[in-house]
Amino acid sequence: MHIALLVIVVAGVAGGRLQILAAGSSHRVPKATFAVAAIVAAMFAAQYAIPGLLPLLAREPSMWHSVQLWRAFSALFVQDSGPAGALFNLATLVILGSVAEKRLGSATWLTVYFGGGMITEFLALAWQPYGAGNSIACFALAGGLTLYAIKRDMSSAQLCICVVSLGAAAALLLVRDIHGLAYGTGIACAFAERRLHERRPVPFSVS
Repeated sequence: MHIALLVIVVAGVAGGRLQILAAGSSHRVPKATFAVAAIVAAMFAAQYAIPGLLPLLAREPSMWHSVQLWRAFSALFVQDSGPAGALFNLATLVILGSVAEKRLGSATWLTVYFGGGMITEFLALAWQPYGAGNSIACFALAGGLTLYAIKRDMSSAQLCICVVSLGAAAALLLVRDIHGLAYGTGIACAFAERRLHERRPVPFSVS
């Protein structure tokens, strides 16, 4: 399933770039991406300096019963997959996250990243009750990019990328991989945020 994960990341970056070119939003500075990436990197260094930090902040089954719901947030900043996994997650955040923020804007980026990531943390308790890492938040961003790519006048290249990305996410769901869940929650959060934005009243102005 590592191939499916890589496919979604590559598709997200490629599809996001096409959206950015079409929308003309390439000049945005991905401030939220860089800020979150800096915190994630600092927390990874801290968890090696403080051995008890990972189990203290990670997702675990008792987070419901012991009312430690904050673990759904804290688990997005520590890593359970060692240096190699942490490097992959950080690189995915910087590369995919930058593209996503330039396309979606900082507010939507934060909504999808943390909203999708935290919802997935709770859903993951049924499949993988112990864990930590920001990869699920990154895959939520990939889902959000896919939602924003789907429209009537989308190009054939964008359509192909969406189909490939959705297929890889479906494959992950079939094998009960939580990254497939994250992709879906990202789509849901992006959809909810877009509908909320569409329903906001237009300020009345007198010319």
